[in-house]
Amino acid sequence: MHLPPIFAQQGNCRDSPTKMFQAINDGDVNSLQEILKERSGSLLNSFRTEEGDSPLHLAAQAGNTEVVKLLVENGAKVNVQNDGITAEQLAINMEAESIIEMLQAAKDERQTRPSSFNVTALLLQALKSESVEDLKELIDFEENGDAPIHFAVRTKNVEMCKLLMHTGAKTDTKNTDGNTCLHLSAELGDVPVTRFLLSQKAKPNIVNNDGDTPLHLACQRKHVAIVDLLLGKFNASINIPNKKSDTPLFVAVRVNCLQAIKEMLNSSQAEQDVKNGRSANGDTLLHLAVANKDLEVAKLLIQAGSPPDEQNNMGRTPLHIAASKGDEEMVKFLQTAKANPNILDNDEMTPLHHAAQGGHQTIVSYFLEKFKPDHSARNRDGSTLLHLTCRAGQMEASVALIKRGVLIHMPNKNKYTALHVAALNKKHLAAQLLVGFGADVTVIGGVSKETPLHMAAKVKGGEKVVDVLIKSGADPDTAKEDGERALHLAARCGNVDVVKLLLREDTEVARRSKSGDTPIHFACHNGHYEIVRVLVEKIFKVKSRALARLVINIPNNVGQTALHSVAAIPPGTKSNPRDIVSIVQLLLESGADLTLTTYNKRETPLHLCSRSGNHEVVEVIFTSEKVAEHVKLSIINKATESGASALMIASQCGMLEVVQELLRFHARVDVFDEVGGTALHYAASKGHVDVARELLNHKAYVNGKTKPNARNCDGKTIRVKEDDDDTLVRLCAPQQTMFDKNLNTINNLNTNINIDNF
Repeated sequence: MHLPPIFAQQGNCRDSPTKMFQAINDGDVNSLQEILKERSGSLLNSFRTEEGDSPLHLAAQAGNTEVVKLLVENGAKVNVQNDGITAEQLAINMEAESIIEMLQAAKDERQTRPSSFNVTALLLQALKSESVEDLKELIDFEENGDAPIHFAVRTKNVEMCKLLMHTGAKTDTKNTDGNTCLHLSAELGDVPVTRFLLSQKAKPNIVNNDGDTPLHLACQRKHVAIVDLLLGKFNASINIPNKKSDTPLFVAVRVNCLQAIKEMLNSSQAEQDVKNGRSANGDTLLHLAVANKDLEVAKLLIQAGSPPDEQNNMGRTPLHIAASKGDEEMVKFLQTAKANPNILDNDEMTPLHHAAQGGHQTIVSYFLEKFKPDHSARNRDGSTLLHLTCRAGQMEASVALIKRGVLIHMPNKNKYTALHVAALNKKHLAAQLLVGFGADVTVIGGVSKETPLHMAAKVKGGEKVVDVLIKSGADPDTAKEDGERALHLAARCGNVDVVKLLLREDTEVARRSKSGDTPIHFACHNGHYEIVRVLVEKIFKVKSRALARLVINIPNNVGQTALHSVAAIPPGTKSNPRDIVSIVQLLLESGADLTLTTYNKRETPLHLCSRSGNHEVVEVIFTSEKVAEHVKLSIINKATESGASALMIASQCGMLEVVQELLRFHARVDVFDEVGGTALHYAASKGHVDVARELLNHKAYVNGKTKPNARNCDGKTIRVKEDDDDTLVRLCAPQQTMFDKNLNTINNLNTNINIDNF
């Protein structure tokens, strides 16, 4: 491995960094151990390659677990970064699991020094060797984070703390995270060191960069003894918010540190937080306890005077949260605490709405029985409680609401009734219940003005609801305003089970929507092979062969047949590209007519296929035994309304593989459109060099001329003066830059193009 260049060499022994990096690169653990013995281990954090990598970065990149372990044990900082990248991130990128685990474990210990990392030894060694650089490294905490006093606290060394304090160290000195010694000892849960620091007048209410006091950190780590110590003799404040707006009491409630909560609630300072405290989201302490499903803490807070009906920034009370989480015990407790069940949140939802929406049937029943809520209340979108229980499929709750007078036919703002909602959410039992209580299966709702049957037909897995609705009198032949029926919708959305169910009901297969599309159009357009197969089978089963072939070739309002629809699908845009080929094969076997054209542009399926670039479909068309040879000959060079052949369209669109397939099946390169353009004109005008080469290899005429002021096959005018010699070069002029980049390619085409004319 190439040895990385050194960015800086420090200390008395200038080649130590070089030797260290060499040992790391070689994986030489023994040599590395000797180097670390000679030098202060902490100094390895200051060495960098010119690329900015630390020794730990290099070891992680090398994937050497033993070297990484040795470096970490000797004080390498696991969070040191190079351009924002840590050694752990390098290990993750390399999937080096053992190194990842080791670095994460070191990080979880809050980057504390291992027991072998002895601050005393480092200081003594630095003094003994008279190494100014070593001493500077140990003392320069502003650059490297921790001062010696911080190291002493991290190693839980009270005697060293005393020694350093005696020599002038300050307890309130901060490292780069803003942590003082008291922060560190509180986070570690070290009672002896904490007690000593407090005896030395360490400030208990000083904050770090995150706004945390030592009490915040002790609560976060659930170090109850430290909490007792800070609150007792030293009267640390419990009302200081950090940058997240959390006081220590909020932190304790979040992490469910019960003993710390009890200690702080016994403090005379607690009333402010209990009654008026808020998190950044507007949550009270009771909100947090309820969100944690912590009944004991909730009881303590209520006893301490926490108000049960306070609303957070979303307008939700603790009862809203308990109901949405399905916490039955908490709901019952809050009911005994006189929580108001009719408060609306920002979405105009009561706690009962949340219970119904979450599918918590027992809580809904409890609300209806004990709370006596307003069961006719509607949320912001106009949904009733019945909408929500049907959406969640809650049978008992739905029955209870109906019996209490909630209106079955009540629409919400989207004009959805409860039956529409049940259909959209595939709740067939709820649909059956509603129909049993008199819900109208023909009711129209939603922006698209659909019946419940229309909605169920569109939803994956909606076949059971469809079955319930049909058996309850819903007519599968009911059309929407756009003329689409349930079978159209199921075919478009790929719901094959719904399609089969509708066909069992003898639903008419050939119905056309107002756009002229049949269900088979929609299935083909969306690449649903299995649905196309089922529909084709049904067509040939219930109709004569002649009539079935007519149905297969029904055009829509623009003249597109089912075969046009599938031919227009670009390759790779559907989940299974092979389905597209299979659909084309099936349609051809079923009598699909390749010669039919659209009404305006007179395009065949082959023209659309040339534009979409689906070369596999082109191959299927010309290799199918079901297509007569005279049909193949008639479509290969057939022109559109503007005179464009399939080869011209494919050339203009840069569809090289389609061009190759068409040429393979003898498409003519000398076909001219109405303005005198050829496939080569259009390939060149769009800068498709590979297509142009392919055409020239098949004897395309390079000096063909178009007519003056001609239009190309996509309708754009090519501005040409009448006295100009309109050769391929003039047509290519808009693509000059592209061709300039490909001069060698153009020169290799053996054409008469004059490069000087660009």
